[in-house]
Formats: sequence, structure tokens, C-alpha cells
Amino acid sequence: MPDHRGRKLTVAPRNEVYKSYTRQDPGMDNGDWLTATSQTLVNYGVLVLLAVLALGALAIAWLYRQQSNSQRELQRELQGLRFELDDHNMQPGSSRQRQRQPMHSDPGPGTDRNTGKTGMASSLSSPQLAAQSVQAPRATHRLHAELELQAYQKIWASLRELHDKLGSFLRAIESGEGISETRLAARTSALKAKDCAQRLRPFYPENIEALVFQLIDNEVHMHLSACAYLDAHENVKSGKAEKSDSAYQSLRDESKLIYDGECRQQLNTIVQAIRYRLANQAVVD
Repeated sequence: MPDHRGRKLTVAPRNEVYKSYTRQDPGMDNGDWLTATSQTLVNYGVLVLLAVLALGALAIAWLYRQQSNSQRELQRELQGLRFELDDHNMQPGSSRQRQRQPMHSDPGPGTDRNTGKTGMASSLSSPQLAAQSVQAPRATHRLHAELELQAYQKIWASLRELHDKLGSFLRAIESGEGISETRLAARTSALKAKDCAQRLRPFYPENIEALVFQLIDNEVHMHLSACAYLDAHENVKSGKAEKSDSAYQSLRDESKLIYDGECRQQLNTIVQAIRYRLANQAVVD
């Protein structure tokens, strides 16, 4: 059909127009597009596989750590059981010590040559022998409980003496009488209490040990503060230092906070801990 200038126009067929809209990039055919898509999927697959391998390695490491911890705990339990068995076997009358006796020794008087037992031992029945084997650990536990009780008695006596002597020293400072004697007595009691607690450490548990040494440290700190106040007061008397009205008030405040507060509370805590410990031992017996 002619345009307004008389030129003839040609109209492309409808199927050709459709092909022009759906035509792909001339530089990439169908095979290249499929190859690129496949390569992208392969890359994603490799990344996913690496992530799975990393998670698997972390899981294996965690399981190995858990197994190692379990083995260590089992070894500790086995060592504890071996220690208890050795302790039981080394006790007088245990089966291990009986086995260590010479096999061909000459039996003593009243011993059966066939059975190797004395008349009293041969008369014991199996239940009686079993009762003796059960009583052996109980006797050991009872001995440990007695040693611990003796340790508590000595430690408590030294702690009470230290607290009382320190209180006498603080009251002597307040009244101004007998300062030298009470000062020396408090220092001696502190040294005795610390030495007693150190010597008896193997015979009482760690929680009570911590409470005992905390109390001794507070008592010693209060004694040193009082001694520092006395030294400063002597310097004021000799004219080496100026008088300070706040020094004595500071000592009184510290005494009220530490001696009347923390130390008494720690004494009560030690009493409760010892009572609880002894009550549990009585239940076990």
C-alpha cells in the first residue's frame, strides 16, 4: 500500500513478527544456555556439599569431645574405686593380706591342716564372714569421723579464744587500761589459731576450711588496724604527729563492721557447717 508520498510499503507477515519478539540472543543458542545453567547448578551443589561436610566435621568433633570427657570421668571413677579397694585390702584381716601369707607355712596350734583354718575361724559361717567384710569399711569411716570430730574441737577452741582475746584488746583500747597485755594475748591467739588450722587441714572438708581462714584473716586484719591506731596515738603523744579526732572514730566504725558484724556471722556459719557435717556422718553410720 502507498504512503502519503506515494511509496509502496510492505507489511511483514504475522509469524515473522512473532519470531522477532521471541528470538534469543544471537550470540547464545539453546545449547550454550543449557550449559551455563548446568554449570550454575553444579556450583550451587558443590557449595551445599561443602557446607554439609563442614557441619559433619563440627558434629564429629563435638561427639569426640563428649566421648573424651566421658572417658575421663570414667577413669576418675575407676581410680577412686581402685583407691577404695586398695584401702580395704590393706586393712588388717582383709582377704589380700591373708593371701600374702606363705602357702606352705607351718600351721599353728589348733589349726586344721586340711582347711588351714583355726578352730574359731572354721566355726564361722558364710553370713558371719560376709558381716565382717561389711563392717571393715564402716570401721574405717568411723575412724575418719572421729579424726574429723577431734579436728573440729581443736579448731573451734582456737577460734573462740582468738575472738575473745581480740575483743578484750579492743575493749582495752576503749578504756585505756591493760593495752599491752591484751595486745600480746590477741597476737598470740591469732598465731595459734592459724597454726592449728594449717596442721588440721587434711582432716576437715574444703568448705569449712575456707570459712575458717576467712574468719582468721578478718580477725588478724582487725588486730592490725587496732595496732596501727595505737602506734599513731603514741606518735601524737610524743609530738611526732598531730592529733586526729577521726582516727578513733574510724577504728570504732571498723570494729563494729568487722568484729561485731562479719566475724560473728562467720562464727555462726562455721557452727552451722560443722553441725551439718556431723549430722550427715551420723546418718551414714
